[in-house]
Formats: sequence, C-alpha cells, structure tokens
Amino acid sequence: MSRKYLLRKVIGNRDFLDYDPKKFWTYAREDIQVDEGGSDAKLGNEGKRKALVSLIDKAGIKSAIEFGCGFGLNLKQVCEAYPNKKLELVGCDISRVQLEKAKTFMGEKNYKRAKLFEHDLANKMPYPDSSFDLVYSCGVLMHVLPKHIENVVNEMKRLSKDYVYLYERTNRYEEGERHENNFVFNYDYCKFFNDWKLAFSREFQKKHFVYIFRKKEFFDKSI
Repeated sequence: MSRKYLLRKVIGNRDFLDYDPKKFWTYAREDIQVDEGGSDAKLGNEGKRKALVSLIDKAGIKSAIEFGCGFGLNLKQVCEAYPNKKLELVGCDISRVQLEKAKTFMGEKNYKRAKLFEHDLANKMPYPDSSFDLVYSCGVLMHVLPKHIENVVNEMKRLSKDYVYLYERTNRYEEGERHENNFVFNYDYCKFFNDWKLAFSREFQKKHFVYIFRKKEFFDKSI
C-alpha cells in the first residue's frame, strides 16, 4: 500500500490545507512501520544513527528529547548504543497508536528508559527553557505544516541547552512548497537557525541531510 494511497484514504483528494497530521500519522504509520523498522537503513538510517550516537558521546549529552518519536525507532537505537549510560531520554509524538507500539518495538528494558507522551508539536511543550542538552528530530519537521513550522523550531531552540540535531529532506522545491505527495514540505533549516552555529551537516541519502546546530555561546568546531 503506497503513501499516496494512504493519503487519499485518510484525508481524501482535498487540498493539503486539509491535511490532518494527527489523523494521518495515526493510520498511515501503521502501514509503513515495517519498512522503517526493517529496510530503513537503505534510506540513510545508518548514517543518521551514527551521527546521533556520536554527538551524544562526544558532546557528553546527559538528557535528550525527540520531537516526533513515532514507534521508537531512534530511541531504541540510542538505548542500544548506550545500554549502561546514565541518559535521560524523552520522546513525544502526535499519535497515541504509535506510542503504544513503542513498548513492543523498543523492548521492555529500552521502553522503561524513556519517558514517552502524546503531544502535538504545534503546541508549546510542557517543559521550561533549556530543559535538555539535546533536542532532536528525524524526518518529522518536513511533515509540519508551514503555518506551524516556525513555532516548532522555536520550541526546539527554547528547550535546548546546547544542541539541536535534525535529519530532514530538502530538495529543489520552493520553501514551504509541498512535494508531490502532499504531506512533505521543503524548508531552509539553516535559515531557521541563523542565530545558532552550524556545527555539522552531511547528506547521508539523496536529498536527506543531517544538521547539527549549536548555540553560539557554546560553539566548538571540534564537535
């Protein structure tokens, strides 16, 4: 079952302004979980995993929150990379269905290490400023509607003490323009973080980039 079919099934053939992220990612993600959990390495998963776990190690990260954790793919990878590290892990997602699947996918031990909760990224997070050493998101911001994207990015910056890590798709489309499948949008992530320093960027899969941003007052080119 293709994503385009799922999109038509969930929201019909209406304009993208009618796209309901909560509804779509509750139902559509059920179909693509197997692909992400199994063959996702072919889509740059190994590159983004290495970049993320390396950052946690080199930067001495002790607390991290994932925006849009889904069924726990990235959280599981972090837990497996650092099974004995004292690391506060938090994840949120718009879909309760996917959060419920995380317990099975992540395994009981890994699941217990992370605090997961349901949350719409368009709304303010229930945490004070600078609550986490690292705020990260993988393939999520590209699905955020243009009217919400700046608020989401600002929340990432607000919660981070030091680093923000992104793995997102970019391509030739104009900023804010939707791709052919209606639920992927193109954004200039470096522009959103022009008051931070770009510590690292690399294309790990065609059109998919890892960006690591750091607050200017902590910037160190060695990271």
